[in-house]
Amino acid sequence: MFAYFPIKIRNVFYYRFLWKAGFPEIIHIENTNACNANCLICAREKMTRPIGFMDFPLFKKIINECSMHRGTIREVHLHGYGEPLLDRMIFDKIRYAKSKGIKKVYFVTNASLLKSDVARALIYSGLDRIKFSFYGMTKETYEKIHIGLKFEEAEENVRNFLTIRKQKKSRNPSVNIQFVPQNDNLREKDIFFNKWDKLIDRKSGDCIEEFYLHNWIYGRDYNPKGKETVDLRSCVIPFYLIQILWNGDVVPCVFDFNGKMPMGEIRTKSIKEVWRDKRYKLLRGYHRRRKFDKTISCYQCDQLKTKNGLL
Repeated sequence: MFAYFPIKIRNVFYYRFLWKAGFPEIIHIENTNACNANCLICAREKMTRPIGFMDFPLFKKIINECSMHRGTIREVHLHGYGEPLLDRMIFDKIRYAKSKGIKKVYFVTNASLLKSDVARALIYSGLDRIKFSFYGMTKETYEKIHIGLKFEEAEENVRNFLTIRKQKKSRNPSVNIQFVPQNDNLREKDIFFNKWDKLIDRKSGDCIEEFYLHNWIYGRDYNPKGKETVDLRSCVIPFYLIQILWNGDVVPCVFDFNGKMPMGEIRTKSIKEVWRDKRYKLLRGYHRRRKFDKTISCYQCDQLKTKNGLL
């Protein structure tokens, strides 16, 4: 799953120079790292940490703390390195987050499990935004990329979701449909945009996104890695976002899919304690000074040489 989107340029100065160690603006909660697909762009065969689901008491603990910082938090994301709809508690988790005043609750899904009853439950849950990862417009291309999924089922589920939302006269959740260009699907890009543009409702905030291939730090080799280029930029992620894995461990970002760079844990500590911990302070200092060789994972990251949400 892809979790990030480019930050606006107007925020760059704020994150780099004016940031204060208070509380993260975006909370990523990995409800599960289980997935029903083995997509080419993900490195699931290299994931060594246990598969699991975040239990409800831990989730409540996280949301209860977030509710005390509603003025700071912009979004809570309920996904990580897995398929959120495999979590049978996902609807309860969304409802609980909304009941605690969280402004925007969002997650990314491959839509393979988005049957009619699931679609209705998501609409009633109060979910604010949903993104569909859909990387091919023919059966051959789609199933070559999304290994283990069926093209017809996923396409029908997305179409059906849009229809049900319209029937319910609801504008929530708004829909993002994401395309990631690569060698296998590049010839279908125009077909993708033309087809989905006719089906989405822009008045509800729907949009079609083009994202980019990345390496998952040490998982793939699509792009030159940070250590292989001289022109390194600093990443803003440690300054505004926290990634909490399903077991409560914290890592700098979703790209660290194996948790090689632990920043703390939320089982016994608070988000605020971890966010202000010396490990985070060191990481931010390294990024300010571009001392990436001092980190375990950031030094290998291909995103340090892109403009996708980075300085």
